[in-house]
Amino acid sequence: MIRITEIREALAALLEKTGIAYITGEDLQQERSYEDAMDNAGEDRRILQVMAELQGASTLDAGNLTEKTVLVDIAYLCGMDTARRDIQNVLDDIDGIIRPYIKVRDRCFTIQSASSNITDNVGHYVFSINFVDGDPVEVPEPVADDLVFRFKEV
Repeated sequence: MIRITEIREALAALLEKTGIAYITGEDLQQERSYEDAMDNAGEDRRILQVMAELQGASTLDAGNLTEKTVLVDIAYLCGMDTARRDIQNVLDDIDGIIRPYIKVRDRCFTIQSASSNITDNVGHYVFSINFVDGDPVEVPEPVADDLVFRFKEV
């Protein structure tokens, strides 16, 4: 069973390739403090915030499988004086890192479509992950007692 926290942690590990040292989410461990992410004037902060939320789930196969949709929003927070061009470059870098797939534990998820936008100097890279997940269920197999073979010449 893939947990939302595992998706968030896998994304944070991938996003380290952007060179942005401060990557956060509500449950991600971060060694640097928020103050370290800003310069002395407090304007040049570069932060990636990874938000992954379960958007929908439906049960299949008598409760053994669950079809899930996880909405992911990676927000790029930067100083108010940052040019839109620079924000878009970071969003393009994120796109190159995330697509065509991300790997979480032993599973790979294809990113079918993604979008990006800039609102109030915050860049957003948004996509959904759709997958079927399940709890391992052991089904007892019948044991073969006596097997009888009859050979017939043809």
